[in-house]
Amino acid sequence: MKEVKNILIACNGYPPFTKVMVEAFLKAGVSVTVIGPQSLTKHFVRHVPLVPKYTEEKRANGAILRVYRPYTISLGRRFEKQNLQILKRTVNKCAKSLSIKPDICLGEFWHWTYTIYPYAKKNTIPLFCQTGEQINLDELVEKEDLDRFCDYLSGVISVSTRNINISIDKGLLKVSCPSIMLPNGVDDNFKVKKKSELRQKHNITTDDFIIAFVGWYSVNKGLGKLCDAINLLNDDSIKAFFIGDPQPGSDFKPNCKGILHTGNVSHENISEYLNMADVFVLPTLMEGCSNAVIEALSCGLPVISSDRDFNWDVCTKENSILVDPLNAEEIAAAIRILKDSPELRSEMSKAALEAAKSLSIDVRVKKILEFVNNILSDNRERV
Repeated sequence: MKEVKNILIACNGYPPFTKVMVEAFLKAGVSVTVIGPQSLTKHFVRHVPLVPKYTEEKRANGAILRVYRPYTISLGRRFEKQNLQILKRTVNKCAKSLSIKPDICLGEFWHWTYTIYPYAKKNTIPLFCQTGEQINLDELVEKEDLDRFCDYLSGVISVSTRNINISIDKGLLKVSCPSIMLPNGVDDNFKVKKKSELRQKHNITTDDFIIAFVGWYSVNKGLGKLCDAINLLNDDSIKAFFIGDPQPGSDFKPNCKGILHTGNVSHENISEYLNMADVFVLPTLMEGCSNAVIEALSCGLPVISSDRDFNWDVCTKENSILVDPLNAEEIAAAIRILKDSPELRSEMSKAALEAAKSLSIDVRVKKILEFVNNILSDNRERV
């Protein structure tokens, strides 16, 4: 059976979670070409820095990473249909210039799979979609075009059961299309490290009970409700790390007692902050599958998050307390339970690490390649 050795990925500006997956593909000996447009609008309006339009790196096992960052423009959220068409033209113009024909095309979320679809179809390249929380493609594309796109798909990789169900309900994932549910994965930087040494390094006392939050500073991520919960507890020993940034166009920031850190940190250093914490709290309203939750579990942290279906594949009663994300009192009560019970925290930490064994990015990429290769093999046999 011929195996996939060269993948083309279309994504939104090459975000950290895509980089982690790409590194795992390279480690497995699979070359990757990334097309991740960068917005000139964001550069000039929000002063987002531009990066080189092309980079290339050779890796072990003969794998090569090629990253294309073509310029594009964005018209704002009110013009989502127009933005999608602009991105489609940008991605396909870049793809046409490639000197190597990939074995498959993979889109991050439905939007980006759609942008690379014309190139894949014209060159008879199998097309795969990795779905996330962005599932409104049916609202942006005419039904006939959407049907042709969905019919062409070779397979769908979904980060949650909820995601599969919504994709089916919206007519994006058809019964004839193979699919697999694989929660997000993390790299081996996210593991248990010595809490006492890290706290000493950052001048944090061992007596503090620390809450970690990672995500956009936004209503959607539940930042305001978490701050309300901390204020309700009114406990001077409760401290918090708020790792993230205000959502673009917003000045929303943490506002509660006991703040030890605000602002973003490098992806590599998030693990240090998680390992200094006692519990991870993310009362988010909407996710595909939260990378932040999986990173916390991988560091052995008990999780307090939302009792909503996007969490149910990963968060269990053994490793987490699921709450109403709109109820600050309920969030506060969960924090109090874990603060007052070191024994419970210890048991939940063990369960978190057990769950994390299947949430390695290397394991996930191995399963993706098995899924893709099996589909391609079946298609060749039919031909």
